[in-house]
Amino acid sequence: MTSGAAAIEFLLESGMMKRLPRVGWLQRGVMPAESLADHSYRVALFAMVIADVVAKDMQVDTERVLRLALIHDLAETRFGDLPAPAKRYLPANAKTKAEQQAFEDMTNPLDGLSNYYQSLLHEEITAETIESRIVKAADRLELLLQAVEYELAGNQLVADFWDSSKPVTFTALHPFVHEMYIAIQSRRPT
Repeated sequence: MTSGAAAIEFLLESGMMKRLPRVGWLQRGVMPAESLADHSYRVALFAMVIADVVAKDMQVDTERVLRLALIHDLAETRFGDLPAPAKRYLPANAKTKAEQQAFEDMTNPLDGLSNYYQSLLHEEITAETIESRIVKAADRLELLLQAVEYELAGNQLVADFWDSSKPVTFTALHPFVHEMYIAIQSRRPT
């Protein structure tokens, strides 16, 4: 059984997401940059909207989608937001393994909940379910919308985020996701 004290420790550590900036934006001169919590909150909103629309055409567990969205970046409270350029200096899957270990360490004190939360993270990482694929798309779409917001504010150094986003990510899941991608792209300054 999870103790109240263990739950509070978990929530306190999770709250660090509010104070940790997304490093990729900092590297591109965005000041102040959004926090991990800012990003995660809007990922959850994206995921909710996508799940609600996709659920009209196929079976989707929206509660599961939201749980996956809420935990998808929690491990970053332990080692920060590792930007894409840094990943090339790490062995294959090192970031994923580190995130899994950090998440295990964060959730183990939650006793009865730890295995469940760890299974959710595994599902999100492997992206084998419709729910996890919705979260992956939401994560990417949120990043692109944030890039557009920074571009509209005058920062042209964030354009490379578009180069790293493959449209197939958005076309394979559901037409609505592709429509969202096109709508975000259409807001980019010319």
